[in-house]
Amino acid sequence: MKKILQYLACTAILLSFYGCPSGFKATLGNPGEEKIESKLLGKWATSHENTAVEACTITQKDKNFYNVQVTKSNDLLYGLETDTFIGWITKFDGETFLCLKEEDGDNYYHYNITDLTANSMVSNAVSVNTEIVKDFNTRELLRKEVRFKIKEKEFAKDAVTWTKQ
Repeated sequence: MKKILQYLACTAILLSFYGCPSGFKATLGNPGEEKIESKLLGKWATSHENTAVEACTITQKDKNFYNVQVTKSNDLLYGLETDTFIGWITKFDGETFLCLKEEDGDNYYHYNITDLTANSMVSNAVSVNTEIVKDFNTRELLRKEVRFKIKEKEFAKDAVTWTKQ
């Protein structure tokens, strides 16, 4: 029993610092301004230990949007009620972001794509302290925080490598 309590305490601490990407009420850019990146299309998987999503499928919805389906998740880390999203690319401060919106919700999730080839991708979830998140209800506030994270190289520490299946 003591080991289970220690495990749960460690999991709670990890989720506090490294949990799911933060859901924002605003997005970094206007949805659909950029054309899709065809290299993103396909089935992706990761073996990274501390990621909420372990596998997903990205398909083309139209010339500017993706359909994203989470096909495998870590039950301890994945706290969303949906596994389907609409996605698009946003460019901001010289970086490329995959933005996702819950298909049946109002939250936006952002992933910085730092490396993308035909068969691999490196991404970093845009997340912040949960106490700060509630204040990110405007694009300007979100951009300010993301700009800081880019400048301070904050994204690099949480990189997840994906392989196309």
